[in-house]
Amino acid sequence: MNYLASLPNAISGNEILVFSLDLIVSPELLSDCRDALSEDERIRAARFRVENVRDEFVAARGFLRGLLSRFTGVPPTDIRITLSPLGKPSASGGIAFNLSHSGHRAVFALTRATEVGVDLERFRIIVDWPRLARQFLCAEEWQALMELPPADQPRAFVTCWTRKEALSKASGIPLETVLRQVPVGYRPTQNGGFLIDDAGSGWMIEEVDIGSDFACSLAHRSAGAIVKVYNL
Repeated sequence: MNYLASLPNAISGNEILVFSLDLIVSPELLSDCRDALSEDERIRAARFRVENVRDEFVAARGFLRGLLSRFTGVPPTDIRITLSPLGKPSASGGIAFNLSHSGHRAVFALTRATEVGVDLERFRIIVDWPRLARQFLCAEEWQALMELPPADQPRAFVTCWTRKEALSKASGIPLETVLRQVPVGYRPTQNGGFLIDDAGSGWMIEEVDIGSDFACSLAHRSAGAIVKVYNL
């Protein structure tokens, strides 16, 4: 895939690489992505009745396979992607990865250093966000949210939600548990480690700059990790 030629071709032991991609791609790139799919993914793609939804699925999965191939040396179609009982994806080659998409944009996080989770949400009008916040967030988060200026509250809610989604995806802890029991906040100064497992390891949550239209959060438990972001 020529589209990957300008990207790094290796991941060092302490790096987390985050790639952001617009899923509306050229016909040439879409063809390359389709060629990278496994047989199962091609069958899944064919089931989408809406063309743009199908094309975005092809672009996201094909680009993911291209990245994994670049960093493992395994041909894209030969990479075996499986899900754990907790729903966490994994692939051969010693690389942990996660992906998320919102609107027409997707993000991919890859690393050799740690389990990783990423979540992306486009800022948009969510009419019933107060009900969702009251129902699902920790009590202290709801209280702090209500203390913000009303104009800032919807954006803060979305930011908080992406942090919890990323943490759930990285740790394998059910989202409902993270939503109700693990406070993560939404102010930039509240980022940091969250001790949530019996082994005593802290999960770190970081904000990733994908652009002003999106909230993007990355969860990992590598205190010395170097996060590098590539907006494509």
